[in-house]
Amino acid sequence: MHFIIDNRPDDWTQLEQMYDKSGKYRMDYIKSKSDSNENNQDNENSSKNNN
Repeated sequence: MHFIIDNRPDDWTQLEQMYDKSGKYRMDYIKSKSDSNENNQDNENSSKNNN
């Protein structure tokens, strides 16, 4: 599903209208994606500080 959200937004819109009218799945995915990006940035910064 993540691929569809990221790369095929028109298809995702159709699926969302049928199966996730509240948009909860997309919001959970976006939140987890942003949390993951923040963790990756924190790891990169700590690696740079250790060198």
